[in-house]
Amino acid sequence: MQLFAEMSGHQELRSVPWVIWGHSGGASWAVHMAGLYPERTIAVFARSGGMSLRSPATQPDGTAKPEGAPALDTSAIAGIPILFVYGEKEADRIGPRVTSTMASGRAGRALGGGRRA
Repeated sequence: MQLFAEMSGHQELRSVPWVIWGHSGGASWAVHMAGLYPERTIAVFARSGGMSLRSPATQPDGTAKPEGAPALDTSAIAGIPILFVYGEKEADRIGPRVTSTMASGRAGRALGGGRRA
């Protein structure tokens, strides 16, 4: 974002809050980004994707993460509004993961509900 701010001439991009949207694998990415950067994230919209709150030891290409790479802060995600949306045909595959994650979050300090459309 720093480089983008410089190149675009929009210095506000250095600190502007994020609303992150993702679909399918991007939905997991969006939630993961909220955990990595909770101070920047004000909301997440996750469409047709499950939820994984693991901080993988490797990068997507299989190589080791660089030393000093940010850690996923799952406790910070509890304070960020996240809207999960999935279709009727995805309910059996995605729904249970989202529902169980939301239930465990509410057992802590997260607010939320859920309903199957």
